[in-house]
Amino acid sequence: MEKTFKRQINDLETIFQFIQECFAAYQIDQSFTFLARFIVEELFTNMVKYNHTSNDSITVMIDKKNKALVISLTDYDVDQFDPRLAGDVDTTKSAKDRAIGGLGIYLVKKMVDSIDYEYVDRRSKVTITKQMEM
Repeated sequence: MEKTFKRQINDLETIFQFIQECFAAYQIDQSFTFLARFIVEELFTNMVKYNHTSNDSITVMIDKKNKALVISLTDYDVDQFDPRLAGDVDTTKSAKDRAIGGLGIYLVKKMVDSIDYEYVDRRSKVTITKQMEM
């Protein structure tokens, strides 16, 4: 299932409702709700905050393929940003001793099985896969 949302942070509640609808439709175990919300919130918020060149909406897609949860976000008319290339965060340092930024992407990378990135014609698409076998 996919749906397009306005490029505004206050659309997050509507996105969270969409995630619940997808989970119900695909019969995805609710134990993955926090993960899905965290991933979408982090990626969506970064797209809104850092892609200043675009006024276009952002498309969120959630799917279940075999035993994997697949989440993708597509941003339009933006500069390239590949989250896979974001540096790691030194979590051994206290928050006050670390540089600001990057922790959310770092955590997403640690929580999922794969991240794919595609950039074509100023369209940026991030796809996250998490195996759901328990």
